[in-house]
Amino acid sequence: YEVIRPIHNVPQLSGRATHVWLVRRKDVYYVLKDSWPLASKPFSEIRHLLKINQTILQNPTMYDKLKHTYPILVIGQELLDDTGVYRKSLQDTFFSRVHRRIVTKPIGDPLTSFRSKYELCSVLCDVVKYLEFSSQVCSVCHGDISLSNVTIHRIFCGYNDKEINVFATPAEADIVTATPTEAGIVTASPTEAGIVTASPTEAGIDKNTVRNDNNLTDSDDGTLPYMALESLKWVLPSEFTHEPRHDLESLFYVILTLCTYVNYAGCLRSPIALDDELSVCLNEWWATLDGHVLVRNKAQHIALLDDLVLQRLPPYWEDFHPYLRAL
Repeated sequence: YEVIRPIHNVPQLSGRATHVWLVRRKDVYYVLKDSWPLASKPFSEIRHLLKINQTILQNPTMYDKLKHTYPILVIGQELLDDTGVYRKSLQDTFFSRVHRRIVTKPIGDPLTSFRSKYELCSVLCDVVKYLEFSSQVCSVCHGDISLSNVTIHRIFCGYNDKEINVFATPAEADIVTATPTEAGIVTASPTEAGIVTASPTEAGIDKNTVRNDNNLTDSDDGTLPYMALESLKWVLPSEFTHEPRHDLESLFYVILTLCTYVNYAGCLRSPIALDDELSVCLNEWWATLDGHVLVRNKAQHIALLDDLVLQRLPPYWEDFHPYLRAL
């Protein structure tokens, strides 16, 4: 794959940080994620994606509903790099990490690029449908719902909707491959009218990438500001079990974040409040690395949602207030 440009990187880390690239192969564009997940994880993100891809394609009805919503696995590779090999002389301060690369498609637009409230709501409904299918049918929880991990997949007129063959079996050296046909590529003009779907893609911020190694445990998952309260407050993280309801709670925090930092469609808000504005309480979610401190702050903000969050949203979101309270 030819690297075209970076799409995302984690500014808090260097070296083993997650990097996401726009890549090209035979004039077709894909997303490549290079990450260093914890070696202690009992699962592989590649195998989860493969299971979701195969399950959807085996169910024509479900494929018709989710064909533009799920991340399509093109190829994945578990590399032999292990930070534990290079840190043998150090004390057990850092958890070992392994190297993983995944190529997926389609290439989505940021969730903040929504063009209307109707479009945003339709995208969020698609995300919920995908999470429901993934958990109930595939027995897979996402585990890291965040603003960077939900993208808008815009389908323009001219999209060739032939079935994509993504049936693969693990090959030697833990390399999992899949072979989507060229029919799955969008080659339409941006000026054409299209439909919008959402893809909770795995090509965004990787799990644990905004946390210090000293604060990690073998069971910690997620991006801190969006993590469920229960996962943050757990006394013994090894006993915590991530469930589908935690993904939905994280999605709620994504919605709050979007409403807080977007003035209106196409206009981002400064995180620094203006002189005539109340302070932006959600700023604390990104300034706190201690999970126990963060859970207290988030719990207070949610308990006093009207005073600490809703009253501080831009006027554009006023009609969302009743629904945010209900959520």
